[in-house]
Order: sequence, then structure tokens, then C-alpha cells
Amino acid sequence: MVNPPPHASVASRAWAHVEAWTRDHLGVACTMVGGLWAVLCALPLLARVYAHACSVDLAIYAQAVLRMGHGEINPFVPVRNVTIFADHVDPIILLLAPFTRLVDARYVVVLAELGFVALAPLAVWAAHKRGLLPWDWTLWAVAFLFFCPATIHALTMPVHPATWSMFPMVLLGLAVFHNRTGPIVAALVFLFLFREEYPLGGLALGGYWLLFGPRRRGALVLAVSAVATAMVLWLRPLLVPDVVDYGGTILVRVLHPGRILDTYLSDSHHAFLVARFVGPFVPWLVVLLLQKQTPRWALLALLGPGMLIRLIRPAMDSHYMPVMAAGVLMALLPLGREMVLPRWMPAVTLALMMPLSGHYLQKNLTALRGEYAQTPATPSRLAALDRGFALLMQHTDVPVLTQHHLVDGLLEHPLVNHLGGPQPPNTTTFHCVMVEKAPYGDPWPLGRARLAELEAQWRADPATVVLQDDAHVFVAQGVFREDR
Repeated sequence: MVNPPPHASVASRAWAHVEAWTRDHLGVACTMVGGLWAVLCALPLLARVYAHACSVDLAIYAQAVLRMGHGEINPFVPVRNVTIFADHVDPIILLLAPFTRLVDARYVVVLAELGFVALAPLAVWAAHKRGLLPWDWTLWAVAFLFFCPATIHALTMPVHPATWSMFPMVLLGLAVFHNRTGPIVAALVFLFLFREEYPLGGLALGGYWLLFGPRRRGALVLAVSAVATAMVLWLRPLLVPDVVDYGGTILVRVLHPGRILDTYLSDSHHAFLVARFVGPFVPWLVVLLLQKQTPRWALLALLGPGMLIRLIRPAMDSHYMPVMAAGVLMALLPLGREMVLPRWMPAVTLALMMPLSGHYLQKNLTALRGEYAQTPATPSRLAALDRGFALLMQHTDVPVLTQHHLVDGLLEHPLVNHLGGPQPPNTTTFHCVMVEKAPYGDPWPLGRARLAELEAQWRADPATVVLQDDAHVFVAQGVFREDR
């Protein structure tokens, strides 16, 4: 960067020195961004796992991977009441199974999530080292991937391969950037391992190239995506029983668009979710309008089916959006070959990101101190939970019921179910229950009042045998129902 003129302001001179140092020490600057992410996002997530303060998705994938580690290819997951590949197609989780013999399955899946998220910015850095990206766009892309509101929010609701797919999406974007067909197809197939909807994006991507060129690449991508789509939509139902019909749910909403509109109008939260995703891209789009060159529309075509599904359901929260953010980012990065990153763009994007992410970063810092909401990592609470888990593991031959955030402490129980969640067919009664007492624990999806009502009814039943009843936990044996 050229030194500022002598009449430049003190702020301009200081900023010029910062830019010069960053350009000359880009590796250090990117490492500092990654370190800040580790403190603000990665460590709080591990603290949340330790405190049993995560959603049921963590338990679903941890239990699936744990059973895979014991030789089951498509294990039944009691807490979801379905075999894992009848729910979603994410065979990437098979790679994690061997590690469950060495590490707690909860940490295996969480470390996988953190690893895949961290690999996405690392891939951008590698592209810079190969001369694909200038230093300023590289640093901003790394910072964006780490701290985009979609990424931050996803890491507060672990775990899911949809979040992990940030990494293959970045690889695909770099392959498109490099304009090499072999790596494009390889990255696309890799992406297909993370979720069943991505082959639909592959069809759109192949169709785009078939129309606008290069046509050979389009035909190859279209053929590979068509095979993957057939495996998901046709072969899977033949091999896997009771496949969850997500497509039917979406089709019903498409045929009745008024339902979609009613959802958005009746729940202002969805408008906030749209803002969370769109807001940080506003500066990029302003710059885009000022340029002659367009972004890589092929990548935006790839994202089209997934974004449409998100808007129809609607499902723009938690783990669904990081891959979309990564894809849009990679579509816009070719602008780095044409122009220096405008100084105002990082500032404006940061100003948009912080209001959308600040609440979650604050929760992360609270979790890091062991004070996360109703699930503090205090020795008395954790000891009470451990006693309750041990008691339920003495009854592995009967269905047991607990709150969703406690299922991860009972991964080896073959018949564990969560309050308010999907239950096994013909199972209306449970023989053991474990709940945290107010104000502790997460009552979702029942709510605090309903949970207290159920606990009182269970406690009043003469057949109930109380196994643990301390300041934190209620554990009992008997005959229990959710609907009374």
C-alpha cells in the first residue's frame, strides 16, 4: 500500500500502518481471527457440551455415530425414532465412527463440527497462498466465514452436517474460481456426502453450465447429480424403511402458498432470520452493482434449490444457513481480482453483523464462565445429573423419558426418549423419568408450566418410586405418560 500523503489525518495514517502490517503479516492476522473465534465460539461450545446444555441434535448424531462405532451402518436412533439415514442422507458421519472408541461420542461430533467450520477459512487461506486471492479479500473472507451470524448461531445449536458442509462448499467455490472441471466434480461429490438436498443444487448447477457453457462440464455435473438424486429419492426408499417424507411436506406448502405467507406474517422471528442472513451481504451487493464483472452465477444456481427449500419451510435458523453464506461469499470473491477491497465495506458489514450476532456472542461468553442460562456448570448440578444418569443406566431394558438436553448423557441407553419429541410407535408409557427441577434445565418444547404439571402428576401417582429427589434432579421409576 502507498504511504499516506503528509497532510493525511492521524486516523488515516494509523489505518495505513494497520493495512501495511496486515498485508505483510497476513498469516498472523488470519491466525488472530481464528484465535478470537476459538475463544468466542469454539470454547463456549465445548463448555456447553460439558454442562449438558445442548439441543437434541447433538444427541441424535452422537448416538448414531456411537452405534456406528459398534458396527451398525444405519443405526436406529431412539431419540429421533428413526434410522439415521431414513431421516437425512449424511454419510460423512460414518467417518467419525471409529473415533468413538477413543473419545466420548459427544465430543467426537462437536469436534467434527468445529473442525469442518475451521477448515473453510483455512481453504480460503490456501487459495491465497496459490495466488488466487489478494491479501485484503483473503482476510475479509476468513473473518466472514468465522463470524458470519449464520455461523455463530449454528454453533450455539450443535451439531449438524449442514453446518459442516461449509467446508465442501468453499472447496467447490475455489474449484469454480480456478475453473477446473475435475476438482469441481470431486468437490461436488464431497458436498453430496453432507446432506440429501445438495444433489438438487447439483442439477441446477449442471443445468446452468449446460445452457451457458461450458457444456461438457454441465453435462458431466448434471449426470453425476442425477445419479446422486436417484440414489436419494429412488434407491434409498427401497433399501431403507420408513424414510421421512420431507419432500411431501415441502410440496404441500408449495401447493398452498398461503400457508407460507401466513407463517411469515404470524411469526416476526422469521423476518429476523432473513435479516440475519441477508444483512452482512448488503455491502458486497453494493460493490457488485458498481462492477462490470458479475459473480460466479453458477454457484448461485447451486444454492437456489436449497435457499428455496429454506424459504418454503421456512427454516433459516441454526445449522441450515452457514453453507448458504459460504456459497454466496464464494460467488462474490472473484471481485477480488478486479479491485482492492473498499475500506468502508468491512466496517459496514461489521456494523450489520454485530446486532445480529451480539446476543449469541454474549450467550457464548456466559457459557464460557459456566453460567449458561438454566444449565450452569456448577459441581452440585453436574454431580446430580451424573447420579441420575447412573440410575437410568441401571434400567436399560425399559423405555425412559428425559428432557432433550439430557439425552446426551444417556447415549448408551437403547430406549431413551425425550419429553415432547417423537416417540416409538405403540409406546405411550415409560418406566423411568428424569427431569431437572426449576429453575434448572431446558423445558423445551413443553414449557416450564407444563413440565411442572407433569412432574407433580408423576410424583402424586402411588405407583411412583422416587429414586432421586434433590435440589436439581427428579428421577423416578413407575409408569409415566406424557399426555397427562
